[in-house]
Order: sequence, then C-alpha cells, then structure tokens
Amino acid sequence: MKALLSMNETTLTIKKRALILLALHKDSGKNLTHRQIAESLDVSISTVHCTVKRFVDLGFDECTTIHRNPRQNNVCKIQGDQQARLVQLACSAAPQGHSSWSLQLLRDKAVELKIIEPVAVETVRSALKKMNCSLTKTNTGASPQSKTQSS
Repeated sequence: MKALLSMNETTLTIKKRALILLALHKDSGKNLTHRQIAESLDVSISTVHCTVKRFVDLGFDECTTIHRNPRQNNVCKIQGDQQARLVQLACSAAPQGHSSWSLQLLRDKAVELKIIEPVAVETVRSALKKMNCSLTKTNTGASPQSKTQSS
C-alpha cells in the first residue's frame, strides 16, 4: 500500500482511498473515527464510508481502482475548424421566416452544409458556449462590440 502512495502515476483519488484504509488499519496505533479521518484527509465522511464499504465488499484491489464508464465519450464531436464555421453561421442572418437562429435550426443548417455530422442539439450548444457565442444576445459574435462616440 505504501508503494501505491509513492508512485507518481497514482491519482489523488486512489491515494486518498489508500490513506483512508491506512488510517483505519488496527496496527496504525490510532483509533480514529470516520469523521476524524475525513477531516484529516480533507474528504467527506461519505467518502470514508464508501471507501470502507468498497474495501469490505470487494477487497483492496477493487478499492484502489477507478472504473470509468466505457460508454462515456469525452471527445468533443465539434472540433476547431468546425467550431469556427458554426460560429460564423450563427453570426449570419437567420433563415427566412425566422427572426433569429435557434439551436435546432443552427444544427440542421450546419448538417445540411456538411459543417458537422448529425449531433445532439446539446453538442451544438456546448460548442457555442466554448466559443463565447450566445444566440440570445443581439450581437451573436464571439467578439464584444466596440462602442463608438457619436458626434
């Protein structure tokens, strides 16, 4: 367990779990409560409780492993040039019959123009948010408008 703590590749979560188990070990000479361990390691009491439960139910190896959801894909589906073209489209005039772009309209037009593959509306919203582009403002450009003095 001490080797696990000294490894550079070990994540902070795993190190905290190992420290929790070390603090609870009877040979440590201390008889600490879950609350005391939580305060000393700057974690919540539920983290201590869940770590102990995981250790009792599944063993040390499972307790010191992080399981990622294999179905979760953290890769953004709209990348650099696509984001720029999406913002450019959002800054253009709204389609005929509409006063402004909606996320659905923007997504559908971007797919039609082959800027992006078919994606969820939330993906378009997230990409626009990263680029500081808002469809609710009168000026949807990524740059703030400069004020001019009137003569």
